[in-house]
Amino acid sequence: MNIFLAGRIDGLTDKEANGWRKYFTKEILSFPYVKIYNPSFDVSGFVKGKIADLGNNRDRAPEILKKNDRELKRANLIVVKIDDVYGVGTLMDLGAAHILKIPVYGFGDINALRASFTLEYCMNKFFPDVETLIKKLKQEIEIRRL
Repeated sequence: MNIFLAGRIDGLTDKEANGWRKYFTKEILSFPYVKIYNPSFDVSGFVKGKIADLGNNRDRAPEILKKNDRELKRANLIVVKIDDVYGVGTLMDLGAAHILKIPVYGFGDINALRASFTLEYCMNKFFPDVETLIKKLKQEIEIRRL
């Protein structure tokens, strides 16, 4: 199973952008046949304590987007954190998931999700927090193994 981690990166600190991603990865990689792709690890460096946005990586944009496209096409599931600000990259990822018919599991701010009917439409399952999502996903992974 290949899981693509989507969610805002630009303008966030490493902890804000990757705290949930690192926790999710630690919990889910206990299954040996699960692979996780975190696009924020491809955005190089930090700018004033914030993860460098794509604008600061213009020369790498084609490389980063090409790798994201390849990993999205391999994905069996997209996991996304929804908060009150949608990043352009996140919206691109979810649009691609919709076109490719990849299931999307989200967690976070239900009001932010409901503020966009298209975003809500793309979501297959939504959870209040990452811990609840992980618990449910672990159950689903166990069932698939049987």
